[in-house]
Amino acid sequence: MPRGGHFYPLGADRTGAPIVTFQTNLIFIDTLGCSDQTANLKFRDHPLTTLRNGIKGWPPVWITTSGNSTTGEIGILQDVSIGVLVDTTLFLFIDYQAFRYVGSMSLDDSISCQKIYNLLKPNVDRSIKEIGDLELEP
Repeated sequence: MPRGGHFYPLGADRTGAPIVTFQTNLIFIDTLGCSDQTANLKFRDHPLTTLRNGIKGWPPVWITTSGNSTTGEIGILQDVSIGVLVDTTLFLFIDYQAFRYVGSMSLDDSISCQKIYNLLKPNVDRSIKEIGDLELEP
């Protein structure tokens, strides 16, 4: 007899109600623990996207070659690269309303930069909004 002297039918709780379990398949995209299925923290809210001084890096300010700028989780990610001279900066290239924009994300260190790059690179051709919605393990 279990502790407390009560037996419960297999697959039922103490009231006799059936216990339903769900199995989820997590798809890990990179070392951040990114998943399209279940988790607790969206990419846009992940601590790596905020500098130590409190400045949020996501989403970047988007700038065209003509100097026009806009903000927000807009457009489709076309490419991402790590800065050549500054390995703590990412450059994101998007298409939005028939224009090409570039945005930059500064990160606290090169390891964080590489982790974010590893997350973003396989998500080329996805919307910036979808990327911001990706759920991460805390």
